[in-house]
Amino acid sequence: MIAESQRNITIQPQQPNNITYSRVIHLSHIIDTGIPQWPGDPPVKFTTVAELQDDGYYLRRFSMGEHSATHINAPNSFHGDGISIDEYSAQSLVVPAVVIDICQQATENPDYLLTVADILTWEAEFGTIKPGYIVLLYTGWQHKWLDKNAFFNQDTDGNMHFPGFSGKATEFLITERKIAGVGIDTHGVDSGQDNNFTTNSLILAKPRIVLENLTNLDQLPPQGATLVIGILRLRGGSGSPAAVIAFFCHQSPVTSPQSPVTSHQSPVQSPVTSHQSPVTSHQSPVPSHQSPVTSPQSPVTSHQSPVTSHQSPVSHQSPVTSHQSPVPSHQSPVTSHQSPVTSHQSPVTSPQSPVPSPQSPVTSHQSPVTSPQSPVPSHQSPVTSHQSPVPSHLNSFVEK
Repeated sequence: MIAESQRNITIQPQQPNNITYSRVIHLSHIIDTGIPQWPGDPPVKFTTVAELQDDGYYLRRFSMGEHSATHINAPNSFHGDGISIDEYSAQSLVVPAVVIDICQQATENPDYLLTVADILTWEAEFGTIKPGYIVLLYTGWQHKWLDKNAFFNQDTDGNMHFPGFSGKATEFLITERKIAGVGIDTHGVDSGQDNNFTTNSLILAKPRIVLENLTNLDQLPPQGATLVIGILRLRGGSGSPAAVIAFFCHQSPVTSPQSPVTSHQSPVQSPVTSHQSPVTSHQSPVPSHQSPVTSPQSPVTSHQSPVTSHQSPVSHQSPVTSHQSPVPSHQSPVTSHQSPVTSHQSPVTSPQSPVPSPQSPVTSHQSPVTSPQSPVPSHQSPVTSHQSPVPSHLNSFVEK
């Protein structure tokens, strides 16, 4: 028999990291006598051993299977030479997690299997899954927990129907993404139709993690959570009921610097630095295909009074004020190389940018005017599965 200290060497611990969080939630169901049990598993039993009024304290004895309720599977449950649950290191039970949502697919097809294409579509939106992460599959089955019949979804022949990981997706996650394990909110990471326990066998060929019967996956962000997995260190155990806790930061929607302008702002984008003020005109807008040089009606010259704002208001952005008549078109129109606005002659006032413009000419490349109807850049659009075909070098993982 291999010594315990030697067997523990095979476990690959996670790299040290700090857990930053603003929320903590349980991912484990409450254990009770009425929970769904895999056919043939021992029932959950509680027996009172001591009473408060008689013994001065209250104590119960309980019994249940190692793979009941929310639980973790150990390698020796599928491999004769695999380690047991008591041999997992503490550090290996603290893992970062990602969550892939297949609720819609599982609603339409209860036998749905996660595919490589699903993984690539998720990665196109949230980024490549990093080595050492656990992949949690949210199927929506957690909401069926209190209904045994719905949870196992057996047909008239006794065959169970619930979703899971496909063998190809599992192989891809192991070989291409080097994951630490998988988890799911059904009773098995293998679908109800897989009697060979393909994903369990693949994942637990090494001391990785398999979590089953999880809950509250709908409360987790797609990425950014860290799991702490509490186990019973049962000597020689094939698994253990697990107390799984998730730590994560509440994520508010983040506005991209290139996001569409909100309703109270002008849709004019002008990358002018803080000491400059773009000159615009609602009466003489510059067509999107033309250079943003001001029209002959532009009232700014190097010797004239401040530019009028009655003709060129920009909502909440650097309004230019003046009370004098505009300069005739034959006098010094502002071009990309003429008439710098000096601070003592043409102060530009703005609620947001009160600093006068000292010696900075208004140039065409400093104040491009974009069309309010400009489409959102393509990289901001949600990526759908038909936009993320499986690369040719991953064809071996595509389900036939």
